[in-house]
Amino acid sequence: SPFVSKTKDKIMLKPSEIREIKQNVDIPVIVVGGVNLDNVEQVLSIGIDGVAVHQALFEPPDIEQNVRRLGVKISKLRETG
Repeated sequence: SPFVSKTKDKIMLKPSEIREIKQNVDIPVIVVGGVNLDNVEQVLSIGIDGVAVHQALFEPPDIEQNVRRLGVKISKLRETG
């Protein structure tokens, strides 16, 4: 992931490294770790196939709203991108 999270205290791959991996493999590339509503656009702009999100969904006060907002944002980004 290009981001730190509560369970990953350092950046594992830079966006340029993720982009290079995507260009050189024939399998889906998923970013895991630190993805949230504020940075999901940056992550998807790398050209990856998807994201795995945990912490951003379970932040208080409303898990259902968090899921909905992230889903709407990802859908809009996929439509325009």
